Amino acid sequence: MSKENRSGVALIIVLVFVVLLTGLVTVFFSRATTDRQLAAATFNQVKADVLARSAAEVIVGDLKQEIVTGTPITAGNIAPQRSPLPAIGSTPTIPNLIRRSVRSDALPPPAVASRASAVNSATDAPLNGRTVSLSRWNRHYLVPKANTGNDSSDPISGAPMFASPQFWAPDWVLVTRSGPAVQSGIGTGASALNNPVSTNTSFVTGRYAYAVYDEGGLLDFNIAGYPFPSPSPVATPPSLVTGIGRKGTAALADLTGIRLTAGGATASQPSLTRLVAWRNYATVQATGVFPALASSDQTQAPFLAFALGSPQVGINNSLLTVA
Repeated sequence: MSKENRSGVALIIVLVFVVLLTGLVTVFFSRATTDRQLAAATFNQVKADVLARSAAEVIVGDLKQEIVTGTPITAGNIAPQRSPLPAIGSTPTIPNLIRRSVRSDALPPPAVASRASAVNSATDAPLNGRTVSLSRWNRHYLVPKANTGNDSSDPISGAPMFASPQFWAPDWVLVTRSGPAVQSGIGTGASALNNPVSTNTSFVTGRYAYAVYDEGGLLDFNIAGYPFPSPSPVATPPSLVTGIGRKGTAALADLTGIRLTAGGATASQPSLTRLVAWRNYATVQATGVFPALASSDQTQAPFLAFALGSPQVGINNSLLTVA
């Protein structure tokens, strides 16, 4: 092989190694970039989770502090203080709402104010443009709907802002390195809220907003409600009257007393019977075609046996038995 041929072969070998090395370096940096993005996403997710858990601890801690401070127990502090505070002797328009994070929180003692700043979670958009809409705040439907004629979760709301009894989105609680605190402005210099210098204890590391609801009076619709004798009208069998009178389980809750509309309309007995026949089709041995379903036994003995456990049904004695 001539000298020129040997030089050409050597050049080709060098070029091959350069190509392989370039490929390896490219793959390495590509993988490193992907891993860095995944690590950053995981880190941010952990930070958000820690902030959420810390916020929950602060909120629960404030409620516990209210219990400790509110001694001796009186008619005014036996229940958590509400915000907004309903008029004496009136029923709140939002019965389940206990309080929310709100600016200039005027919670009466022994309650602890929410520490919220004048930045609203729905109307004051940050630089990233992310806000929490009123409908999202009411995804649980614990606040009365603004329009009962559709399936939207938009709550009742109005102007001016925070006007009782209307619902308004909670304000943000800004969390600094020294904890949550009310902030009146961004500030300047070394103590500015957006200055990340390590010596700045006022630097904001996160934010949270919240609303607290009383769920003690809610019913689990998976089990609440019982069928009425059908076809109507018929006399309610004594066994059903006795079973209903026992209560003790949500299955024997009388749903005819629940208001379905703002005007006070309630569910009828036949409609509730059809509902239970659809929900507990096998238990009540329902007959008919949906939605015109009915229980096969007017005494509702199968349903009472299921709810009260006499005789034993399924793997549990009754809904009153803890597995």
